[in-house]
Amino acid sequence: MAETTSDQRFVLEAREHLSAITAALIALERGQDEPRAHIEQLLRSSHSIKGGAGFTGRRNIEQLAHAMESALENIRDGKAAASADAIDALLGALDRLAAMVDDLEHSDAVDVVPSLQRLKPLLEPSGASPLLTSATGPGEPSAVQPADFPMSERVRSEWHEGGGYLYGVKLDWYACERDFGTDAVEVARRLEGVGTLLDSRIDLNGPSLHDGLPAPPLWFRGILSSSLEPQQFAARLDLPCAAILRLQNIPRESSAPPTPPPESSPKPAAPAGSLRISVPLIDRMMELAAELSLVRNEALRTTDPANASMRRLMRRLDSVTTDLQDAALRMRMQPIGGLFDRFPRLVRDLAKQLGKKIDLQINGSQVELDKTVLEILADPLTHLIRNCCDHGIELPEHRTRTGKAPTGSISLSARQDRGQIVIEVRDDGKGLDPEAIRRKAIEQGIKRRSELESINDRQLYDLILLSGFSTASRVTDLSGRGVGMDVVKTNLDQVGGSVEIDSAVGRGTLFSLRLPLTLAIMPCLLVASGTERYAIAQRELEEIVLLEPDGRRARIECTHDEEVLRLRGELVPVLRLSKVLASREPFNAEMRASIIARHHGTNSSARREYVAIMRVGSHRFGLVVDDVLESEDIVVKPLHPLLRQLGVFGATTILGDGDVAMILSGEGIARHGGILHRPAVQSLPVPQPTPEAAQHRLLLFRYGPTELLSLPLSDVQRVVMIRAADIQQVGQREMVNIDSVAVNLLRLDQLLNLSPCATLDQLFLILPKQDHASVAILASQIVDSPMHPIHLDEQAFKADGVLGTTLIHGEIAIFLDAARLTRIWESAYNRAVAALPGARARVLVVEDTQFFQKLISSVLESAGFQAIVAENGRVGVQKLESETFDLIVSDIEMPEMDGFNFARHVRKDPRSASIPMLAVTTLSGPEHREKAIECGFDAFEVKLDHATFIAAVRGLLKRGRSTAITLGVPQNE
Repeated sequence: MAETTSDQRFVLEAREHLSAITAALIALERGQDEPRAHIEQLLRSSHSIKGGAGFTGRRNIEQLAHAMESALENIRDGKAAASADAIDALLGALDRLAAMVDDLEHSDAVDVVPSLQRLKPLLEPSGASPLLTSATGPGEPSAVQPADFPMSERVRSEWHEGGGYLYGVKLDWYACERDFGTDAVEVARRLEGVGTLLDSRIDLNGPSLHDGLPAPPLWFRGILSSSLEPQQFAARLDLPCAAILRLQNIPRESSAPPTPPPESSPKPAAPAGSLRISVPLIDRMMELAAELSLVRNEALRTTDPANASMRRLMRRLDSVTTDLQDAALRMRMQPIGGLFDRFPRLVRDLAKQLGKKIDLQINGSQVELDKTVLEILADPLTHLIRNCCDHGIELPEHRTRTGKAPTGSISLSARQDRGQIVIEVRDDGKGLDPEAIRRKAIEQGIKRRSELESINDRQLYDLILLSGFSTASRVTDLSGRGVGMDVVKTNLDQVGGSVEIDSAVGRGTLFSLRLPLTLAIMPCLLVASGTERYAIAQRELEEIVLLEPDGRRARIECTHDEEVLRLRGELVPVLRLSKVLASREPFNAEMRASIIARHHGTNSSARREYVAIMRVGSHRFGLVVDDVLESEDIVVKPLHPLLRQLGVFGATTILGDGDVAMILSGEGIARHGGILHRPAVQSLPVPQPTPEAAQHRLLLFRYGPTELLSLPLSDVQRVVMIRAADIQQVGQREMVNIDSVAVNLLRLDQLLNLSPCATLDQLFLILPKQDHASVAILASQIVDSPMHPIHLDEQAFKADGVLGTTLIHGEIAIFLDAARLTRIWESAYNRAVAALPGARARVLVVEDTQFFQKLISSVLESAGFQAIVAENGRVGVQKLESETFDLIVSDIEMPEMDGFNFARHVRKDPRSASIPMLAVTTLSGPEHREKAIECGFDAFEVKLDHATFIAAVRGLLKRGRSTAITLGVPQNE
């Protein structure tokens, strides 16, 4: 088992080093940055592979890596040139190494002689001097081996600390004195002058010194660290009787840590503070995190909103589950640079094979995405890069004739966009020929000429993604079989991705790939069609449009044989989910006409509907559903193969209540409904605004049933859908919990002469962009967010907090000033609180942490109380002796005098014994609660939910010490 683990570790590390060698060789050939830095990287990586192979007993890998290292040393020392032939030889050896690493068990059966022969000119360059060695006596070989100088951990550690070169020196003391007149003392003096002796030993030719002086030879072996270059070291040592071997090649000035010699176990390549974890274990953790999210969703559904303790527990469960999901997802995330790094080599080899000059530019290597997505992405990107090199980039002479630079350019980039990763492959070649694509489509019977005339260029380009489609005039080793681009689409379909193609003849082609960042957990919107619930991935969703029965705001119209939605000056094609699911076959003209006749006749439905505006690649369409339910992070489950054939479903999931829901595929629905095979409906002309009528994005909403209200969308932070049951009464305020933050609710009819808010189960909160208050404006309906010029009439509706009125789509809209309304609401609330009995009650806050001092004081002050702070229990006792208070709020864990002893002292003093006390602490166990009550506290609250905290304060001030309470248990008023 240990051997298997060593092999697995060696393979993982070797692959990392092979990738680094590839990148460094390509950079060295291009002349990028400092050549010496690339050579040092190559030496470190090849030496690490050699060391690991020696440790695991893979002799062929060790031999070839050693040859590469020696060749690189000669390049570094100027004995060989880093020519194209040299790079080819090194890359060839690298490929052989990679093949042996991938098939480790059979690596020693591989013939490495051809690779060694290709490296031979680098190993024995013409005019090169031999390795720094000298003969030490008759019959002694002219070179020594690393095995002559075994290094202990102590030696290796001392060398790591000192750095520099590492040399092995071997000599025969008898020969030194006999042949050159250099005695042992002189040898020691010279060794001391060239470096630091880290280790040495003497081999006696005889059993022991008790038997007399040893017979010749008397071998001395020493290991020295030195800052001298090899030639300088030999010249300064000046011992013709010594054989010298350079054990390591990392100079003192190098910033890279030295690599251990072959005798040591290969060290993990991971940086300090990291740990290698097996992929199955990470996958298992991801599955458990996903299952926990299902438990969380079910718990949130079944929790009684009236139970404050359970609400607090559910908030903690929700927070922990979200953090765990995020951590598990991050464990699976990998930089895409690991995939991108393989393409410089691919482009180099293809350019050489095709006789072209191609430069590859890479951006966004640091972008991370899920490991599963990364693996599926490898083949599509490879085919796209090959396609750009073969079909896109022209030969140098052709480019020159057309006024282009002889060297073609391919750019590969990655970025994140709206929860997806966007990868773009762009070339500056000849582009796609629309006429050639049309001819080939007709020849292969894919489309009729009449159909091709009715589609636009982007839809025409999509034809090259079909299996077997190719415009190449001949089949080569690289292309012409019509397989590669089909692989692109097939692999992207597996992960719910899409590809969009744009091209211009003579200027190049752009392939844009969109993929999800992860496949495990997906934020979705749940919708209803009939009695069933379905999920729509939020990455495919742009907005939701409400269709009122009267059709005043938005309605579905007919044009030719399709339904469209007129949305802000654009006609968006519409599909009905119920009809898509009811039809086994893709829509045709007859079916679309039947749907139009049914829904636009005299008996059309008068009920409310919703249109989900979705985008798939360059296509935008609306999907009509019966109801919009809620947003939810769902766990993606694989789709059964029989359901996959339908095309309209992308995956499946289990909801929080245990029901199964299908995840809709935007591309599948668009394809089924014929959206992807029809020309896009042209946008209606929109009048260009004049300078005096500049347009602004507005948020239109309703509060009461009659008035239309408006805010600049730039002033809105977010809009949140809530249930009416979520609104809690806290003292004189109405509050709603949004993402574990208590948000105050502003009712417009309490400040302005407006009709009361419509009584609905679902409402909306509009959170303005402001930092000084957590206040949200209540709305009964979100109408639209149009672009519209603003002409304010300041006289028609005069009120503080109203900027004026404007006419939008023929209806008068009241234009609000959100910042002013918030200030008015705060002032009105403070006046109301001040009028309450005991409103300015004095509260002693005993808390040692500065953060919670400010936080608790701020919450109390905003609720109309006066807060006085003491930094610990002893200071609190001093303040009680000199001042009067209506309530004490105290922490438990404090220096000098903790909360328990402080409470005991308060209850012993007759002057403070009747003051109500509230414990506010991070200690949440029942034993802490019981001890706090026993010591004299009247209530116990875990830090810090604002709403429940203020409710506890008001409750204690109202009840006093007559009826002590323990928070978390519902109390009767």
